[in-house]
Amino acid sequence: MGRGEELGLTAELIAALCIAFGGGIVTGLAGFGFALAVVPPMLVIYDPPAVTAVAISLTLVTSWVVLLDSWRHIERRTVVSLLPGAIVGLGAGVAMVRTVDVAWIKLIAGMVVLSFTMALIRGWAIPGTSSPAAAPVAGFFSGALNAAIGMASPPVALLFATRSYGLQAFRSSIVAYFYVIDALAMTLLIQQRLVGWDELRVVASLLPAAIAGTFVGRALVQRTSQEQFRLVTLAILLGTGAVGLISALRDLA
Repeated sequence: MGRGEELGLTAELIAALCIAFGGGIVTGLAGFGFALAVVPPMLVIYDPPAVTAVAISLTLVTSWVVLLDSWRHIERRTVVSLLPGAIVGLGAGVAMVRTVDVAWIKLIAGMVVLSFTMALIRGWAIPGTSSPAAAPVAGFFSGALNAAIGMASPPVALLFATRSYGLQAFRSSIVAYFYVIDALAMTLLIQQRLVGWDELRVVASLLPAAIAGTFVGRALVQRTSQEQFRLVTLAILLGTGAVGLISALRDLA
């Protein structure tokens, strides 16, 4: 037995630590996208409940790093408007996990995210995003996706992108929202016994790498222009939609 294995550093754990570090960089830079970076490769290493716990918990516990230099820019009214729909969506997401094939959830979510992102890239105006109802609707779908597949960011990121929030307002507002929604999601998943101690031990082992990566991503923000940030946001959304779509098609094949 090698020294790495004596210390518990198996090949799987080393790979997971690298993935968590990369996910932290994405989160520190954009304020969202951790699940996009970690969920697909983590599913090769861990079972789905553990991956959901990792995606939600590490987003929750690394978010404070993003807020260190941007909390004053939070769009409080928008964040508060998202929450009622998100709370209802969490319950809907748990119900979907129990009754609907997750592959169909990923397929529909991937198609919607790709369609809306392509519209933004082409400069098309998405109707209704400035209305008072837009935030609660985005919150509902965000909460449902968070409980079902651990990806809460696409609906909210699309809303913020269409409202043309600046770099700091975008990052800080989406992180403030995640603080609430992820805490509620984890509480609900634990209460429903969909996440237990085994999954939480995986989270604990990956936490240092995720936090380190988030600090690296936060440092990169200082070298990122508003236009570069917009391109990063759209690229993450495209990746989210594509990963969900490909994963769903593979599962349904």
